[in-house]
Amino acid sequence: MAWSKVKFYWDMILGKGGNVLTASSTASGYNVANIHNRFEINAWKATASAGTHYILLDTGTGDVPTAVDYFIMGGHNLGTANATIALQWSDDNSAFTNIFSTQPLNDGVFLREFTELAHRYYRIVITGCTQAPEITHAWWGKKTELDYASTGFDPYAEEVKASVNTSYAGYVTGIHTQYTERSIDLKFDDCSETEGTRYLADGTYTAGGSITAIGATITPLYEKIKRWWDYNGLKNFYVAWERTNSPDDIYLTRSDTKFSNPLKAGGAYRDIAISLTGRKA
Repeated sequence: MAWSKVKFYWDMILGKGGNVLTASSTASGYNVANIHNRFEINAWKATASAGTHYILLDTGTGDVPTAVDYFIMGGHNLGTANATIALQWSDDNSAFTNIFSTQPLNDGVFLREFTELAHRYYRIVITGCTQAPEITHAWWGKKTELDYASTGFDPYAEEVKASVNTSYAGYVTGIHTQYTERSIDLKFDDCSETEGTRYLADGTYTAGGSITAIGATITPLYEKIKRWWDYNGLKNFYVAWERTNSPDDIYLTRSDTKFSNPLKAGGAYRDIAISLTGRKA
């Protein structure tokens, strides 16, 4: 059985300087910008179910169009609403081409990966709704593919956060369950510090909004992880631990507050450890 590498979906083009996001309609209290603020407590919602709904992103007039290779959506009702969703691109905000178009099977996390492309305009198109569409997260950008974990881990590890009351004799007299927390601990041992180039060759954004050249060599794993930590920090993001054989296992998580990946063998290698937690929906 072939496995696949761990992937992080955190880097998105929404919310970056110069980008403009608009929706064809927005219900009161449901700002369209909520789809990229990484929180779970607010969302975008259209004013009605009827008609075609659009969310348009104009990435601005940077020197190089912004590259994307994934779309992820969470906290939505499009499965229940029997909706069809499409992601499209355009260079003139007039003629649009589908990247994909499909009907979500349920209201769970929805992910599509595709061949990298770069254009100025992107838009979500939602049709066929039986109720007003609502989306908590809708991100698209460049995924971060890590590596195969060096040691075993349990992708289904859980801890129930609860208050348990017991009597003097130890009998359970009451249980108040708050929520269930998911955890994933990833370790990558003996990671080379010299593998590949020393610049980020995977579509990194420069200060001016353009993208660095995509190299033919491999970016060291630590550079990918350090960039994720520096730019994403403790904020929510999605992780897929095994896309080949468990494609539906895509979790919203956040990092532990500690970031420490020690050097070894005179600085030639690192042992990398990442602890992730998230509320189980």
